[in-house]
Amino acid sequence: MRIARLDLLRYGRFTDVSIELPRAERDIHIVFGPNEAGKTTSLTAIEDMLFGIHERSPYSFLHSYQTMCIGAVLEGSGNRFEFQRLKKRRDMILGPDGNPLPGDERLLAPFLGGADRDYFDRMFNLSHGRLAEGGRAIIEAKDDVGQMLFAAGTGLADLRERLKKLEDEADKLWAPKAKKRLYHQAQNRWEEAKSRQRKHELSVSEWKEAHETLSNAKETLRKCRKEHEEKSKELKKLVRICHVHAPIRQQHELKGKIA
Repeated sequence: MRIARLDLLRYGRFTDVSIELPRAERDIHIVFGPNEAGKTTSLTAIEDMLFGIHERSPYSFLHSYQTMCIGAVLEGSGNRFEFQRLKKRRDMILGPDGNPLPGDERLLAPFLGGADRDYFDRMFNLSHGRLAEGGRAIIEAKDDVGQMLFAAGTGLADLRERLKKLEDEADKLWAPKAKKRLYHQAQNRWEEAKSRQRKHELSVSEWKEAHETLSNAKETLRKCRKEHEEKSKELKKLVRICHVHAPIRQQHELKGKIA
């Protein structure tokens, strides 16, 4: 497929603007301009022209959803197709005269070669953000294209087999609702340990009560020790009295006899 002309009829900041892309020996066209000139808008318009304007397109700030319109001239396999696209669910493909063409999206199939929006977006509609995102997708190798590019760049020809091996290994560790997996076994042991721990834990109120009981016991012990000390002193005094009582009594008796 080749785009011979892009018509930004009512799209974004553009009204009735056409970008001619004539065929040349070196059939490459470079569109450049300052920031906010509309380069990204034009790039997005190509995608919307081929696959439909997004339901919540951000390019309706000048033209309403009902009036948004993109056009193009496509070339491919000796065919030339000029059309316009509206933001509608039915009768969205119009001819150059503005009348609906029967067939809608099927009219573009010969030019798309089986490509869908996602494939076109990843392979051709490249912005800085999409390049960065595509690089991450290649590294993660989430699809066939990513796997092929990653394998070619790193020499890992058996990437798919290695990924399968890692997935199998991960499956042994964890899977939803699989109680025999190592992860769930470890989780069960952890929960049992937490349950045993909770049995030996004290709540704040229980700790305060125990702390108060301990404080009262310490105070009682202090008083008992003080009383014991006083009683010990008194006992020692009485013992001393007992020791001298008999000699003093004998002394008094002798004094009485002498007198």
